[in-house]
Amino acid sequence: MIVRPHTSASPGRAGFGVILFSFLLLIPVFWQSRVQAGDFATHVYNAWLATLIAQGKVHGLWVAAQSYNILFDHILQWLLLHMSLGMAQHVALSGTVLIFAGGMIQFVTALAKNANWYFLAPCVAVITYGFIYHMGFFNFYLALGLCLWYLGIFYRVGWLWRVLALPLLGLAWVAHPLPVVWALAIGAYVVIAGNVGARPRLLLFLFALLSIIFMHFLLKHLYTCEWQLKQIFSATGADQLLAFGLPRHLTLAGEGKYVLLSLALLSVWLSMFVDLLKAQGFARLFSSIPFQLWLICAAGAFLLPNAIEFGQYAFPLGYIKSRLSLTVAIMACALLAAQPIKTIQKIALASVALLFFGFVYTDTRALNQGEDSVEAVVKQLPPGQRVLGFFPPQTTRMNPLQHALDRSCIARCFSYADYEPATLQFQIRARPHNGVVLDDVADVRAVWDGSYVIQHRDVPLYVLYVCGTSTRNICSSPLQEGEEIRSPSLQSRRSGTQRNTPRGSL
Repeated sequence: MIVRPHTSASPGRAGFGVILFSFLLLIPVFWQSRVQAGDFATHVYNAWLATLIAQGKVHGLWVAAQSYNILFDHILQWLLLHMSLGMAQHVALSGTVLIFAGGMIQFVTALAKNANWYFLAPCVAVITYGFIYHMGFFNFYLALGLCLWYLGIFYRVGWLWRVLALPLLGLAWVAHPLPVVWALAIGAYVVIAGNVGARPRLLLFLFALLSIIFMHFLLKHLYTCEWQLKQIFSATGADQLLAFGLPRHLTLAGEGKYVLLSLALLSVWLSMFVDLLKAQGFARLFSSIPFQLWLICAAGAFLLPNAIEFGQYAFPLGYIKSRLSLTVAIMACALLAAQPIKTIQKIALASVALLFFGFVYTDTRALNQGEDSVEAVVKQLPPGQRVLGFFPPQTTRMNPLQHALDRSCIARCFSYADYEPATLQFQIRARPHNGVVLDDVADVRAVWDGSYVIQHRDVPLYVLYVCGTSTRNICSSPLQEGEEIRSPSLQSRRSGTQRNTPRGSL
């Protein structure tokens, strides 16, 4: 449920506003035949795979007992057992989107008090459907939404209700632990900063910054980490509008259009920040809790490693800066939501939101057309086969066709390079040579870059690949032992016979 801040409007009018905003917010979940959101398709595939494991229909796989990174997958798995595939996806995402957006509004209005909806509504809409959504990090996304609900309650009530609301954090932990750690840190800062004067609060702020710097060096000392200076751009939060990541070739006709929208949103935020600074003065603004929380979150997005290789995982915990960038965007909204907004700023924010959703609609429609082609080819394969996808990524941060293969395989085939079991980060695990999925993450990476050499254990095996200038031109070919996915001999064999001409082109 979307929570509206307290206004002088009648309860009936406010309730109608809540329903209308909730309805409008869910339109992107339903405006295409399938939801295109990065890893979401893989989540759905693995939820289906988990149902097969529970029914004893596949062997060599098992569902591990773990307490986190599983909530969204369990929701999907339950829904798949009780409704159709399409309905299960839409219901799971609708609820998750409303939890996140409602939590964001709850938190922002708790900090900003009299939030301006001309500012808040478009910002909530684009952030809700920003980069984290389109990457499909829905365990993190759901966990952060639950944590925002808790913090919104935490900021408004006394200790008794804060304690009674703690199960929200427990539920969030089952989804993903990182937002819970963030929420506990924010809650502690709010309590301490709210009970001391301006000078001790400044010392607390400096201590928080030093703690982040210390964590930067400690993590790099204890683990293999990835950190780059360009993470400074994630410290603005505006990079959440890069819905599909940065394009490999920056053109206005491609994902480069999202860069312009990100810069436009940042410009509006900066202009409103300047107005806020003029209205409050530097000393008063700097000592305010929302401003300090925004700076602390920005420092975290910039200074903490973007990827960390923990020993218990076979794959790094990645995209940390992008996840923390989402918290920066939320804090920016909390800082600016109560600021009076000028007409030109209203127009600019509304234009950014309209253009953003227009671009997303066009791009997700194209992704759906690509998935139509993948699905058409999969339907022509013998049932129950193992299938690989060799689709070089179109952007620096995601590969949508790889996930399209996962979803297209549901009830038809097995996605042999499904990455989840090999990473050891998710609930499904694979024994060596299980015949359903590659169990070594190095092999999965090799499939992604085309260097994987087909082993005797792998055949029979098929590969799907783009065989034209458009992602709607998808072909399939059987693979033989000893072949490399991108080898010249295989490419020649694909194009040299009628059997291997495009079969899924639309």
